[in-house]
Amino acid sequence: MVIFTIILISVFALDQILKYYIRACINLGDVLDTFLPFLKVTYIKNTGAAFGSMNGMRIYLIMFSALAIAGVIYYIFKKNIKNRYLLASVALALGGALSNLYDRIFYGFVTDYIKLTFFLPVCNVADYCICLGTVFVLTFILKNKNN
Repeated sequence: MVIFTIILISVFALDQILKYYIRACINLGDVLDTFLPFLKVTYIKNTGAAFGSMNGMRIYLIMFSALAIAGVIYYIFKKNIKNRYLLASVALALGGALSNLYDRIFYGFVTDYIKLTFFLPVCNVADYCICLGTVFVLTFILKNKNN
């Protein structure tokens, strides 16, 4: 459970620190170049979910996120999950989900700031952690489906 806690807190903290910096130092909509030609930094307020869907549905997004997070945490403890790979994968996704939920509750929007030239939406570290964690969980499930 130590790995789970460290990863969850680290993802949450890293994303919130970056979001704070973006909100404090970059004007809304500005696009900054980085040393990587395919990576830009920009400040976008996302009032919806992925790809800008569900705009203006903040309360539903908060309720859904909170229920999903609570359900996953309940399942982890109820089933007494011990597999480190699975716990790390879930913690990666939950850390991101908690960070975006925090934004929705306290700011009314999610702060997005990572723009890849080959990927349309502007995202944040939390979004990438949610996606990676989910892929890792699905990989674990598929690999262990007969066990």
